[in-house]
Amino acid sequence: MSAIPSSQVMLPALAERSGPAFWRRALTLVRRKVLGAIGLVIIVFFAFIALFGPGISVLGKEITPPLTSTDPNMTRLVGRLGAPSADHWFGTDELGRDVFARAIYGTRPSMVAGLFASVFGVGLGTMIGLVSGYSGRRTDMVIQRVVDGLMSFPPLVLLLTLASVFQPSLRNIVIIMVVFVAPSSSRVVRGAVLGIKELQFIEAARMLGLPGWKIAVKHVLPNVLAPVLVLISVVIGGAILTEASASFLGFGIAPPNSSLGSMLSANVGGAMTQQPWMALAPGIAITLIVLSFNLLGDALRDILDPRLRGTGR
Repeated sequence: MSAIPSSQVMLPALAERSGPAFWRRALTLVRRKVLGAIGLVIIVFFAFIALFGPGISVLGKEITPPLTSTDPNMTRLVGRLGAPSADHWFGTDELGRDVFARAIYGTRPSMVAGLFASVFGVGLGTMIGLVSGYSGRRTDMVIQRVVDGLMSFPPLVLLLTLASVFQPSLRNIVIIMVVFVAPSSSRVVRGAVLGIKELQFIEAARMLGLPGWKIAVKHVLPNVLAPVLVLISVVIGGAILTEASASFLGFGIAPPNSSLGSMLSANVGGAMTQQPWMALAPGIAITLIVLSFNLLGDALRDILDPRLRGTGR
């Protein structure tokens, strides 16, 4: 994962404490942010596909059936590289597998990778940034030098190196992406903490004799949750692209299981021009998911940043 540019995340001032008034303003701004609302609808749609597409089973017992009755891993000697039809909406691949069914099943690992990598990566980065920003200068310097070292490695090269050492799996890809997300996220959170810890209510808490860890957790952390939420929405899209890149190069989901990135890896060379339908389903899905999360992140930034309220953006 590449470093998150500061221009993508506008750091808000203090978080609003009047709950109902905040949500009324948020609802009003969401109505004004049409693109953000569209992005949210697309996210809900793909979240539904990821959750219910392959079906839900608990301890081997099927709770909900899959959205498609076609086995995504069933190969067919007859009908290979078939064009879209009534039987196969998105056509078939080089092994005769149904592209639509594989896209339905492949949405879950891509969404899971993006969600877990962003939540755990930004969560870890929030803790690092909180400690770094609120601690003294010496602790801050040590932490930031470690962060600089981690961010100096080319992300994709290091990702492929680690993925080649460890067994390709969704869990390992998520763990590796967390390592990339945390340092850049900690920089954003640290910047917010540095601005908040000098405010008067923090000084008042110190004068009351509250321990530093309690001030950081109880007073500073709640006021950086707004940029954290924006970070998560921005990072999810990048994490999904990273998972797709790793799967595209063969370091992601192990075959025959599918992910959106691994489906694209089979469509190199002449297949992209002779059988374009094989790339349309996963390619459009990845594009819509990443675009929708970026649109939502932009809307959240405008909603949660007091400096942008009333600007008509």
